[in-house]
Parts: sequence; C-alpha cells; structure tokens
Amino acid sequence: MEFKEFNLKELVKQYPLDDSVPDGVVSKKALASAFNTSTNTIDKWVQHGMPVENEGGNGQSYEFQLSHCWAWYHARNAEQKERQDQESAAVRAMQLALTGGQLGEGIDSLSPKEKREVIETQMAYEQFELARGSMIPKEEFLALLDGVFVPIRDGITTLPDRLERECDLDGNTVERAVIICDETLSEAQQRIREFLSENNKKGKPVRTNLFDA
Repeated sequence: MEFKEFNLKELVKQYPLDDSVPDGVVSKKALASAFNTSTNTIDKWVQHGMPVENEGGNGQSYEFQLSHCWAWYHARNAEQKERQDQESAAVRAMQLALTGGQLGEGIDSLSPKEKREVIETQMAYEQFELARGSMIPKEEFLALLDGVFVPIRDGITTLPDRLERECDLDGNTVERAVIICDETLSEAQQRIREFLSENNKKGKPVRTNLFDA
C-alpha cells in the first residue's frame, strides 16, 4: 500500500520516538535492524513513500532520519487499519442490507423470519470463506490446538526429570527447573482465563461473527 501524501512534521508529532530512543540519521542496514526487517523491505517501503534523508549515489549510501521513518511506518499502518475497518463495515452493511437489517441492530431485534434469513446469509458466507481457505472449521482448529499444546504441556511437565536424568543436574537446579516450568504453565493458563473473562464480561456472549449483537 502506497503512503506518499502526508505532512511529515505532523506525523512526527503524532507518532514520536520513545524518549529512550535517540533520534539520528542511520544507514539502510541500521534502519532494517531497527525495524527487525530486511533491507529489501526497506527498499519496498521507500517505493511506497517512506521518507529518505539522503538518496545516496556517487558512492554514498542511502541515509534515513529514524524519527521520520518511525512516524511514517506507524501512520501507514494506522491508515491501512482504518481502510480494513471501513471494508469490514461495508461488508457487514451489505450483508445486513440483504435481509433488511440496519447497522447498530442486534440479531435479537429481528423477527424470526429475518433471523432465519440472516443465519442463512451468514452460513452461505462462511461456506464461501471455507471454500477459499480463509476460514477453518472450529473442530479442526481445536484439534490443531490439542495437537500442538498437549505435547508442549507434557514436555514442560516432564522437563525437570529429563534434565536430571540426561544432563546430570543437581537437586537444587532440578528444583528450580520445576518452579520455572510450573510458572510457565500457570502463565499460559492465566492468559486463557483472561481471554475468556474479557470475552464474557457483563454476561455478553463471545463475538464470533458479523451478525452477533
């Protein structure tokens, strides 16, 4: 996505560098390292509008003002997200229009006939997404999670014993390994609890599709 029309001074004010990060002119390689990406990606960003301090030439390398590139990067991402949100809203409005609904209305406000039409439209849409590979059935996803995380859990649980046997660790080190593994599993469980709590607060059901209230 190109992002070339912007007021650089305003972008820097809106998306400043963290106070702990010193601003400065950097090379393409250093900029790629700062963004944890490749120099090829930096080249693409430049084509899409990333500001360049010195375009190089005659033996000189490209140079970039770190604060300018930081602001451009985050402004571009924000614009891209806004476009995606607008597209999603347009899709939802179109789907609701098919059944005579309006934005802002929950499915519970519809008549039984309208609910059935909404559900049928939703099912057709989901079948289309499944067919083109943009969605996977919930059962397959849950099976994937089990297949991935059950071995991880079992491996973490048995890791201290394996370390003791295979690495000849002393008792104190093994005990510390047990604590670390337990903390890791507890943190994972807490993240799951927080997710479920966030999606079920105030008695609201988990939002799973465009037609949920």
